[in-house]
Amino acid sequence: MLFQRIVPSYRVDVFRHLFEKLGIIVCHSVDARSASEDIDYPNEILPGKRIVGKSSYYRQQILPVLRKHSPEVVITQFSFGFTTFWKLLLLRPVFRYKLISWSHGIRNKDVVCQSKSRHYYISPYLFRMMDAVLFYSHARRESVVQRHTALSTRAFVAVNSMDTKKLAEVRSQLTRDGKIESGVEKGAALHLLYFGKLVKSKRILDLLDAFTLLRAKHSNVTLTVIGGGELESMVRERAESEGFRYLGEIHDVEATAPILEAMDVLVLPGAVGLALVHAYAFGLPVITYASTETGPFHGPELEYLRHGENGLLSNPGPEALSNTIAMLIEDRELLLAMKANALDTEESEANIERMVDGFRQAIAYVTAGKA
Repeated sequence: MLFQRIVPSYRVDVFRHLFEKLGIIVCHSVDARSASEDIDYPNEILPGKRIVGKSSYYRQQILPVLRKHSPEVVITQFSFGFTTFWKLLLLRPVFRYKLISWSHGIRNKDVVCQSKSRHYYISPYLFRMMDAVLFYSHARRESVVQRHTALSTRAFVAVNSMDTKKLAEVRSQLTRDGKIESGVEKGAALHLLYFGKLVKSKRILDLLDAFTLLRAKHSNVTLTVIGGGELESMVRERAESEGFRYLGEIHDVEATAPILEAMDVLVLPGAVGLALVHAYAFGLPVITYASTETGPFHGPELEYLRHGENGLLSNPGPEALSNTIAMLIEDRELLLAMKANALDTEESEANIERMVDGFRQAIAYVTAGKA
């Protein structure tokens, strides 16, 4: 059994794979951000709600479902504010299940900054209380294990991914049908895509300013923006600019697939997450800011990006970003190589099979190989 606060849309297909391959039943609560209506496989809905209005602070009723299933293995989201984590830790001697925590391992900000949070110092000691720990990336695992070598035998990696198998099928169908998105400007030197939340932390305004600078030198560059959020009105105003279009918020992967297939590169100046995996599945290299002490604080998915090979790291600021993008306009061979490498990275490193295999290894370890 796997305990989550909620099931967001990008996890629905992931949990389907975990159930079909490993028999894992997801236990979750439902709120406005849930995609529970899309779950068509066995699951358990738990009474639960936020604490003090924060999404990371959550409490649930878990005793009934533990009594119902008497699970041999329990996997839980690792979060100080997720009271289910603490309950599962305390109830382990009663129900005698093996407990696996599923965690970033280190907060994104702690990866970058010299000053470390309480989470940085406390988490490894909690990990040592687990039967096994699943990390989102190899780099995060290595960082924790180097400081606490006792964790080395029980620390595993389930690379954070999406249902890349579905993305590959959708892309293959597009190729067969020849239905590539036709709304892009023909003859453009470079088609840029922004795909994510329209919030300050994603630095979308930097991209809009960089695009203005680019158009002054390269009038045949286009920018497509997909997403919604607090800066939507500002983005709509800028959408009047030539070569720039705003398509609103689109979550359906089949609806976005033709758009991604027509693009050349995904530009996300702010914090990078699973959008990088989504882009790589369509052969799109990713351009983002290199981290500084003021951000952006990238997710573990940044581990997939190798500067100059399948993406580019830019210095912060619109001018530096426009210059980085211009490199791909001026060097078409580099762009084509990066597109091929992006697709190869998804196929060999960032796929759903490797994510599921991480769960399989952790479960096999805690059950002495019975998985």
